[in-house]
Amino acid sequence: MILDSKTLFSFKYYLFDLDNTIYDENHYLFEVYKRIAQRIEMQTTIDSDSILEDIKFHFLNSGRENLFNSIIVKYNLDKKSLDEFLLILRTIRLDFKLEIFQAVEHFTIKLLEHKRRFWL
Repeated sequence: MILDSKTLFSFKYYLFDLDNTIYDENHYLFEVYKRIAQRIEMQTTIDSDSILEDIKFHFLNSGRENLFNSIIVKYNLDKKSLDEFLLILRTIRLDFKLEIFQAVEHFTIKLLEHKRRFWL
């Protein structure tokens, strides 16, 4: 369904999903995977860059399902590592800002401009 501008800007509330709607989720996930690879490197003698490439390869070819479990098995890690990986995924503080998609930025600006006319 395609909405005209009048209808599109007439809603009272707007709900956005963050991942891959507002920004490229891979930028976030790859930083998470980098931190996980660094954590694994501390527990093994394997270079974190090769671990990261392995994690990315698995993700890009098989998705996220069982990704962490596969990595735990492959690198012979303690099963408690899963909790650690999930904690990193959920609490990571990025060293950079995620860029929102240009179309979302444009829509948000237009929406605010439209709504501002009614607030003044």
